Amino acid sequence: MDSMNKATVNIDENIRNDADVAFEYEIQKTPQNILTWKRYLEYWKEEGRVDEQIRWLYERFCSQFLTDTSIWEDYIRWETTREVVKTSRIFSLFQRCLNSCVHDCDRVCLSYLELAIEQHDLTMIRHALDLSLIRLEGGMHSKVWESVLHFLEEKVLPLTQLDSTQEYDEENIDEADLVNILLVKGLAKVGFISEEPSGIESRCDIWSSQLLERYLRVAPQQRQHELLNILAKTRDNATIKPIYEKYLMRDEKREIYLPSSKLTFALNFNYLIVLEKLDLDNQYEEFMNQMNVMYAENWVFLTLSLAKYYISRGRLDSCGDLLDKSLRQTLNFSDFDRIYSFYLLFEQQCSQFILEKLENELFDQRNWTKKLEHHMATFESLINLHDIYLNDVALRQDSNLVETWMKRVSLQKTSAEKCHIYSEAILKIDPRKVTTPGSFGRLWCLYGDLYWNTNATSTARELWAQSLKVPYPYIKDLEEIYLNWAERELSKEGVERAVSVLEDALSIPMNPDALLEKFNNGQKKVPAQTVVFNSLRIWCKYIDFLEAFCPKDANSSNKIYNKIKTAYNNVIDLRLITPAMVENFALFLQNHHEVVESFQVYEKTIPLFPPEIQYELWIEYLEVATSPKLTLLSPEHIRFIFEKALESLCSHGIDCKNIFIAYSALEEKVSGLVGKSIEILHRGAVSVSTHLESRLQLWGMCISRAQSTLGPSIARELYQECIQVLPNSKAVAFVIEFSDFESSMGEIIRAREILTYGAKLLPPSRNTELWNNFEVFELKHGDKETYKEMLKMKKILDSDMVIDSESVSQREGNINFVAATTNRVNSHDITPSNATQSVNPDEIELDI
Repeated sequence: MDSMNKATVNIDENIRNDADVAFEYEIQKTPQNILTWKRYLEYWKEEGRVDEQIRWLYERFCSQFLTDTSIWEDYIRWETTREVVKTSRIFSLFQRCLNSCVHDCDRVCLSYLELAIEQHDLTMIRHALDLSLIRLEGGMHSKVWESVLHFLEEKVLPLTQLDSTQEYDEENIDEADLVNILLVKGLAKVGFISEEPSGIESRCDIWSSQLLERYLRVAPQQRQHELLNILAKTRDNATIKPIYEKYLMRDEKREIYLPSSKLTFALNFNYLIVLEKLDLDNQYEEFMNQMNVMYAENWVFLTLSLAKYYISRGRLDSCGDLLDKSLRQTLNFSDFDRIYSFYLLFEQQCSQFILEKLENELFDQRNWTKKLEHHMATFESLINLHDIYLNDVALRQDSNLVETWMKRVSLQKTSAEKCHIYSEAILKIDPRKVTTPGSFGRLWCLYGDLYWNTNATSTARELWAQSLKVPYPYIKDLEEIYLNWAERELSKEGVERAVSVLEDALSIPMNPDALLEKFNNGQKKVPAQTVVFNSLRIWCKYIDFLEAFCPKDANSSNKIYNKIKTAYNNVIDLRLITPAMVENFALFLQNHHEVVESFQVYEKTIPLFPPEIQYELWIEYLEVATSPKLTLLSPEHIRFIFEKALESLCSHGIDCKNIFIAYSALEEKVSGLVGKSIEILHRGAVSVSTHLESRLQLWGMCISRAQSTLGPSIARELYQECIQVLPNSKAVAFVIEFSDFESSMGEIIRAREILTYGAKLLPPSRNTELWNNFEVFELKHGDKETYKEMLKMKKILDSDMVIDSESVSQREGNINFVAATTNRVNSHDITPSNATQSVNPDEIELDI
């Protein structure tokens, strides 16, 4: 009997009072009046009827309006508010509603699905999904699927125990334990051991895979990759394989599937895992080969995956061969480190595993012992050759890096091994691609030294001779070879053989400048052999060898002596000469009594250097020229040298104070003309090239010498000019000296005027020394009025004088010194330069 018949039978049991009868009568009269039914239900709920009675009335209500979803929803909503909620009854109501109703089912479908998901009832979820897809319009299907997929990812898939040997789960397991698990699995698979690997079996999620398979048929294209990735997590490999194959490329001729560029690397790799789990080994290896071709940038990851696959299949030799081959192909250190670390771990775990099995004595001791020896030897080799492997990586990155080859040589133990590396290096290095000048030449030197040090000198010479034919882009490489070869010959055969080696390099060709220009503009295409004659290092070594074996009493008749002079002159002609070589050449000539010729060296080389270097060389030249022990030049010749030095240096702004002083001393010594000597100091003091401190020193010397030798009048002229041309801050000291000088001569008025002038050069706060002297002067030579005038002037200057004291003094005009009452000395030995000497525009002009 169905529910409707049951409702008719129970009507007498549920009608209790007149109100019930009235409602029943009205329902019978107008059965399609929904309002009457709702009022009837509301009355029973307020009266507190039992659930069974209200449920009986709801059943009648729903049967009367079978296709009205709002009534079913109200019924379901009431059921969910009961103290004891039976989900089976609610699920049944949802199903009856959806079976009866065709339209306006959106809310019911979503509520049904929501309840099923909330209860984690997989059967109901699938049933709700089916009904929802039937009853809802197409636009609502995506919302239904989203709810199911969210539940699937959040609640169902995490319950699926992933296989611990999978690549993407390795972060959750120690790699050593992983290798051990794979070893047990692989050796059990090939029958070497009987035990099975311990651990949790991989389980699949068929419920999720079937739902995903179904959704993939209708899912938007942009979501397919995401869904395929979720599908892989179900581990339902039998379902995954055919689904993935719809997206892969198929080789019809070989009837196999290949990776698809339309899929991501992760999705293609998921298919690879499926092939492994289904034991489709041939398909796995073919697919892996194609993956390596398509995804070369992921080759390390794929290599380690393949290595683990080999272990899981018990193919330990294949794993070792793969890792060894890969180790020798790595191009960067991070890839090397990953492969090397796994290779080392693999060999270690294999050795440990075999040792444990040998203790059981249940296996073929002989066979397993051989395997143990092999794995332990490989493990030891990996440790010992670690640096060699690293060096291999560096050489694969750049085989032209000489420093890497040098490192490789240092890792070898025997001379034979080192010779082999040297030989390999010179064959593989392209000299035009070497970036460190001199490094390739140094490698050739070390190669030859191996033979030389074992007395195989002829072989070493052949190597070095061959090395000189290599088209080096840098002169430094040839320098290394020539100098090393010459040093070896010097120690074994003597200086003649060593010099002969260097002379081979230093032969100057015709038109050397053109060759140098061609080499410099050749962009490493012109070999360095064409300009090796321009090597300063080789010239220096060549001259050192010759000078070391040149007799002390040698002269122009001596062969070595002539070679030294020729070598120095060649260096000068090639403009390779250095200041030190100039000194050495000049000293060499002087030691061999060729002093005048040493002068020619200075005069020929000094113009080749910057002004600062020229100054040092001129100082040395002048010392030699004025030394009575070396030469007796005429005074005119010495003056000529001094004048030439000053002309050369002053034009470049070089401070020649020391030369002026030396020139002045020499003039007084040679000619005895004090005025001429003072005039030279005066030239230096007013020279624009002389630095300020040097000018002050020269002015001091000039004035001091004039006072002591030429008399007051010349000294006054020099003082006046000095104060004119020096900056105010420096002129003050000379003003004080000038005032003291006039006081000592009894010229008190003149001395006071000089101090007054000096007081106006600087603000009093910056002119304390002068004011102290002024005060002492007035106390000694003045009276009350002059002292008051001094204080008055100081007060005015202190309040009114601006910082730019030079400008102030100019505005106030020049001070005319009082004419001296005495004129004790008149000298015509020095010509005043007031009229001709340019005056500093920032200074006060004196009209004396």
